[in-house]
Amino acid sequence: MHRASARKSVFSWTLECNAGLRAGIRYAGVWSVPDPRRRRVGDAGLASRRVARADPATHLQAHGSPLAYDRRGDPGGTGMPATGPDQGGAGAAPASDRVHWRNSLRTRIALWSAAVNVALLLLVVAAIAWFARGQILDNAKRETRASAQEAAQRLDTAFDMVTITARGVSDLVANAELDNEELSTTLRAMARATPGVSGGLLVLEKGTDGRPAFARYISANGKDRDFIADGYDYRARAWYQRTLAAQRGWWSEPYLSQTAGQVWIVTYNLPLRPSGRGATTRGMVSLDLPLSQLTDHFETLAHLPGWRLSLVAPEGMFAINPEPGVALHETVASYIDSRGRHDLAVVARAVRLHQAGQFTHTDARMGEQRYTVVEPVGTSGWSLLVAQSYDLIVARLDRALYLLLAAGTLLALLSTLLVRHLAKRISRPVEHLAESTSRLALGQYDWPVPHTRRRDEVGRMARTLEHARTSIEQQLVEIGEMGAARQKLQSELSIARDIQRAMLSPPRRVRA
Repeated sequence: MHRASARKSVFSWTLECNAGLRAGIRYAGVWSVPDPRRRRVGDAGLASRRVARADPATHLQAHGSPLAYDRRGDPGGTGMPATGPDQGGAGAAPASDRVHWRNSLRTRIALWSAAVNVALLLLVVAAIAWFARGQILDNAKRETRASAQEAAQRLDTAFDMVTITARGVSDLVANAELDNEELSTTLRAMARATPGVSGGLLVLEKGTDGRPAFARYISANGKDRDFIADGYDYRARAWYQRTLAAQRGWWSEPYLSQTAGQVWIVTYNLPLRPSGRGATTRGMVSLDLPLSQLTDHFETLAHLPGWRLSLVAPEGMFAINPEPGVALHETVASYIDSRGRHDLAVVARAVRLHQAGQFTHTDARMGEQRYTVVEPVGTSGWSLLVAQSYDLIVARLDRALYLLLAAGTLLALLSTLLVRHLAKRISRPVEHLAESTSRLALGQYDWPVPHTRRRDEVGRMARTLEHARTSIEQQLVEIGEMGAARQKLQSELSIARDIQRAMLSPPRRVRA
């Protein structure tokens, strides 16, 4: 009776243990067999967690608080423990999982910033180049026009002084009765009083009162010449016939004067007519101006780099030209035909019509683009041509752009370095979080997650990662506790099974 009661109690206790074991297995679920790759926490870690749950004060005293850990292990306050000899080894992140510097967030921020800076720099330089090119070209054109007008005004002033002197001599001689010595003295005095004049010619035809003809060249330096005494037939010369027929004075083409001493000169010729309507021409007066006196008015302008200056006589001959063999030998028309400079056709037309003009053209021979200004010299019939090369104008622009580009490049480099420094500060929290995720992937769930107190997106991600870490760590602790309970239950069931077998009678054997 006692044996049957004991057997019954052992059997009921065994059923209860089996029911508890099945309930524990159902509660454990899939966690009863954790992934060995994810579970790297040993029994020591589980024991530490059990101690922490049982007595938090003892755990904090042994390991310290997270804040104290951060202060000791991370002087920067990022939350990441400092690298030490006890933190490497098997727990370190694998080299294959490390981010190369070319693929890092810091490098990408710096490169994108540099690309944006370079793009902005190029846009600024292009905009400035487009704007400055127009401004520099306009300034160069205005400078060329102003220089041409100033030089033409100086030439016109010199011509006006000669014409005023010639008119004064003409009025004096035509309306007064002077003897030959007085005529010579008067002409010499007027020539010496006029700047640049080297001499003059005075011709008086034979008068109705029987006064003999007078034709004498008076030099400012005293070297006179009497045409009548020398037998020089001045009446047959074209310049004399033209002066007698002219209604006003005119300027001659440049010529080499034997009388003036083998000097290239230009002459202003004016007929001698008494005042009053219907008066007959009594002769002429002319004043000589050496060609070298004209070049002094624009000598500085003619020697500027990239500038070309030409002086054209009333009949179209080049009095001054920078090309060898052109001045005093060719006219504008012959120069265009012989040199193939058909790009100067519009310039030749303005010279022929004695009109002012500004023209942009390309040298047909050299392919150089120029800006040419045609400026008439008063009413003298002379024309001044001033041209400036576009290459030098653009060269000035290029120098300014090179300086701007160099300064912009330096600023872009400094900006890139600054952005890289800022990117380092911005990407450092992300790098810390990446290190924490790598540690979690290796099963080091006790590795702290930094930057959880930040209020930006990094802090939000850090708090999410910290929640996942603590959740996984808690589940691992529960799994460990359930495994220990299951092991204890299996041990008790094994003991109960052995007791049950010992209490049961041996099986009966049937003998045949």
